[in-house]
Amino acid sequence: MPTIPTRKSSGLNLTAMGVSTSVALLVVAGGYLFSWGGNQAEAKLAQAEQKYQEGDLDAALKLVKSIPEDSENYQDAQNAIAQWKKDWQDAKALFPQIKTAFEQQKWVEVVEQASQIPNIVFWQQQIEPMVSQSQANLEKEAYQLLQQAYNQAIERDFTGALNTFKQIPKGTKAYATIQQKIPEYTQKRNIRANYLLQQAYNRAAQKDFTNALVYLKKIPQNTDAYPKAQEKIVDYTAKQEIRAKYLSNMAYNQAVLKNYTKALDYLKQIPEGTSTYARAQATIQQYSRY
Repeated sequence: MPTIPTRKSSGLNLTAMGVSTSVALLVVAGGYLFSWGGNQAEAKLAQAEQKYQEGDLDAALKLVKSIPEDSENYQDAQNAIAQWKKDWQDAKALFPQIKTAFEQQKWVEVVEQASQIPNIVFWQQQIEPMVSQSQANLEKEAYQLLQQAYNQAIERDFTGALNTFKQIPKGTKAYATIQQKIPEYTQKRNIRANYLLQQAYNRAAQKDFTNALVYLKKIPQNTDAYPKAQEKIVDYTAKQEIRAKYLSNMAYNQAVLKNYTKALDYLKQIPEGTSTYARAQATIQQYSRY
């Protein structure tokens, strides 16, 4: 079942952190936290982070590289440079893939790949329209699949309904709904399977092995009745063959007595798929001339 991943956060809320920008500026840069207490190097790091988030990687790197080696922030700056470059390249590589997936209407793929975009405001803004549209389309498709499953359930096709449920992506509203329906439909599928098995027994009791087999072959896997159905398919197939040979012999006996009408009645009861069926069809044409 497809999954809609949780997207990464695309920004930092200073106010929510309770920090006054006149006292200190907290900046997250590729996993590195800097505090500005008036130091020029820290100010450059903050400015570089802003440039980086705005999409000007070159300007951001230029600012960070200007921090001298004797600065206490020098190593942090070098670490930030490496992280920024990596994250930027990752985002740059993912963006065309997301765009292609969007153009091909692969909505789940769009959302999955978008969740891998690093925490860079510039790139998050680039993909936001595609992600929003993809999520909306996924919700629409999930709803349509849900309705399809409901219709299948109305027709008592609980196996089909459960298979349709598997196509509904996690994270959609429809997915939350089906969590209650899956146990219900699973139980109803078992009830339906037991009903079909009983119908097969009833047909077999009337020597109607052809229709008994039809019922048995409708019983889906993963039901309580399925193993017994497979056992009975072997049993009834053998009995159907015996029945077909019996009908063929009865037809022959009637033909010997020149009672072709009765012979034809026997021949027409011989089921398709038995060893005598083809010969019976040819004999039907022959006896129909009399």
